[in-house]
Amino acid sequence: MKKYLFTALIAISALTAISCEKAEERWADNKDAYIYLPQHGYTSNIVWDYEGGTFMSSLGVYASGLRPEYRKEEIKVGFTVDQTLIDAYNADETQQYAGMLEKLPDNCYTIIGTGVIIPEGENLAQIPVEFNTAAIRAAALDPAKLYVIPVKLTSTSKYVLNPDEELNSALYGIVFQEPTFYFKANEYGTSLNSAKVYARIKKGTTEMEGSFDGTYKIASYGVPDGEYTINIAYDPEAMKPAYKDSTILPQEVVTFDSQIVYKNNHDFPLLNVHIDASQLEFRKTYVLPLTMTSTSAYAPNADKSSLFLKVELKNIYEKTYASTMVVDAEMTSRSQAYAAKKSPVSYEADIVELQIATNNTIAGAAATAASSTTYNNKYMRLRIIEGDDIRHNKVEYILVTDKGTRNNSPATLEADPDAESYYDYMAEQFVLNYRWKHVAKKETTFVKVTEIIQAN
Repeated sequence: MKKYLFTALIAISALTAISCEKAEERWADNKDAYIYLPQHGYTSNIVWDYEGGTFMSSLGVYASGLRPEYRKEEIKVGFTVDQTLIDAYNADETQQYAGMLEKLPDNCYTIIGTGVIIPEGENLAQIPVEFNTAAIRAAALDPAKLYVIPVKLTSTSKYVLNPDEELNSALYGIVFQEPTFYFKANEYGTSLNSAKVYARIKKGTTEMEGSFDGTYKIASYGVPDGEYTINIAYDPEAMKPAYKDSTILPQEVVTFDSQIVYKNNHDFPLLNVHIDASQLEFRKTYVLPLTMTSTSAYAPNADKSSLFLKVELKNIYEKTYASTMVVDAEMTSRSQAYAAKKSPVSYEADIVELQIATNNTIAGAAATAASSTTYNNKYMRLRIIEGDDIRHNKVEYILVTDKGTRNNSPATLEADPDAESYYDYMAEQFVLNYRWKHVAKKETTFVKVTEIIQAN
């Protein structure tokens, strides 16, 4: 017992000693701290061609191995612009861009002073670099050259420069670019975006009603925060090179924001697009071309400033469904249950096309040993007739005869006269009962299907 008490007293004494120790002593700086340039060697940096004529950038100077919150003195670090760094790099054939580096003309940039200060309580300082964008434009830089500012650390008031001399010098290369606006959807190249316009027959009429509303982000490369106006236009000419064989969406069915106000590249201002279904046709694909025609500052990106929407008219029944079914084959006295996924496609405002039963059921197996006919990959169409009871809209079966022998409906496909088929609008569910005759014994036997198709 005394042994344990003695051990506890030692532990308490040690804790007391630590607690009495000053924090700055307990968390002392690393004695081997180094000063260096994190962005050392050759690097490529974008300089944006701002309208104001200048672009500010910086090169960091870092003190490693320090705990700055307890350090009470500043560190003065000296630097110089040194042409010999470029000469050495170009002469070294092992370097990736050997022979290609050239110093950026002096009038194209300004570095103030020959030193920076890492303040007390911090471990990083920035060497400010101000680029004169007007001078860079006027210099007509050789595109075959890589222009750099060669910076080398020369001294430090505390600690030492990194012993690896490569970490103490930087070849700050520039890539001169114009800020520009573009559609965010085209960030990785101009793409065709899908716009599905859902429509239905207006109850009690022959008119079709429905619409599409979409929003598309406006983004920028290098545009500084501010307020800019971007003009958007319906642009048939933009389609010619990209989608020359497509049908252009009629201008009268689309409305959109003709002007967008851009403030910064974080909020992504939105282009609103509305498409009316009334004049569109089913089974026809349209393309809507919208282009940024002008901006109050900086030009739209030549390759990414056109938004192309692939517009298709769909009915309200085109969804993804889970199908559960029971298939009866009278000829073989077999009955089995199955589950499948089905994706009916719009055919008209009130008609969808979908696969009957499904592959790999007893309905899809050979009709008889004497026949090679199967019912795999066969299709039918359903017309939904809306009535007063929206939970029991009548369903009419339509034979598919235009998809080729392999995919056409069985010629004897019909509604099961002994069971109801209907569409429940509230539940988004088809309840189907249909049948067709076996090929070998048309007069007497049927394949019968009871199927419930539920929207996911």
